[in-house]
Amino acid sequence: MIVTAALALLCGCAEDRQENPAQPAEYEEYAEAVKAAETLSAAAVHVSCTYTLHFSDDSRQVFILAEDLAAADRDGSTAHLTQEINSNGAVVHTDGWYTGGRLYNTYETLKYYEDMTFAQLKQSMLVPVDPVAVDEAETESLNRTEEDGAVIYEFVLTPAGRERLFTSRYDLYQMGQEENYEVSAGTIKQTFRNGILSGEEADFAASVTVSNEPVKAEYHLEMTYEPLTGTLELPAAFAASDYVSYEELDPGPEESEGETPEEILQYRLVNRLGYAEESPGVYRTEFNTNEVYVIDFNTKQFIYSNRTSRYVYNWNGDTGGFGTSCNYDYASKTGSSECKESVLETLEEIKTYFEMELYYCEMSLSDLKGE
Repeated sequence: MIVTAALALLCGCAEDRQENPAQPAEYEEYAEAVKAAETLSAAAVHVSCTYTLHFSDDSRQVFILAEDLAAADRDGSTAHLTQEINSNGAVVHTDGWYTGGRLYNTYETLKYYEDMTFAQLKQSMLVPVDPVAVDEAETESLNRTEEDGAVIYEFVLTPAGRERLFTSRYDLYQMGQEENYEVSAGTIKQTFRNGILSGEEADFAASVTVSNEPVKAEYHLEMTYEPLTGTLELPAAFAASDYVSYEELDPGPEESEGETPEEILQYRLVNRLGYAEESPGVYRTEFNTNEVYVIDFNTKQFIYSNRTSRYVYNWNGDTGGFGTSCNYDYASKTGSSECKESVLETLEEIKTYFEMELYYCEMSLSDLKGE
């Protein structure tokens, strides 16, 4: 899990903690506090979140995000934004300076600029940093505590409240677009110091069905607001002439990722899911010492290996196999006489594994079969 920076504001000795049962007046007090919150008045905002997806075979996908935004003033005349995204081991890091209504961004060796307002800069962050106002009607319970001079409001959300807030604010994977979407738990904790919002934590649990596969999600967010300890100035080595327009740099997804569905999938397997190209057209990832996924574009096969067992799904013919004599047709759901029932069940599962890999690459079997 990520470093729990926001928890440092919340922990303390038990004898210093004062707890009160929620009263209607506390909702009014909270509403006034969040309305008055000055979240970006010469402040640094630190965001960290972990989004974990669990599958029925006990495998998982982990998305970790860290964002830092520092603004010299509330209007954002000068600001500094860094973002690091770790998607199942594949890491992307960007570093940008905002001045004169323009973001000068660096990604690896690429330097480019985009014109935008400060509000648009904040909107480019994957987690909204402006404070969320939790409505009393969407609250199952409110626990107000005081600790080390801070006032902490912890909300347990109603089913309608947690679904609305998770879907609109926190759902990076857009799970709400899938079947059987449900947000089963949701809490938000906000900390105020001297009338200023200094921290937010959020925890949600959700589930969906993707290609008949149940998927469970855990979301954890920690966000802190801290005053700047000095002025915010552009680095001495900064030179606007080193950057080119984003429109000139970016050729568009078809050219940068590939022209065909297979080329796009190959690019995303490496850059999103951490696959490595083992040989031309063959991509591999290891979950542990026993389980391996191989996607062979030369033979149109997805191969799942677990120790000495090797299962194959062929997306071109919608067929599968195990060993040298067991063959399976997915359309008719029939296998050869050599196939054991347990093997047929696993063959059905590995097709789902492949569909899930495609899902996280924003693709589907129909994309590949249509090529």
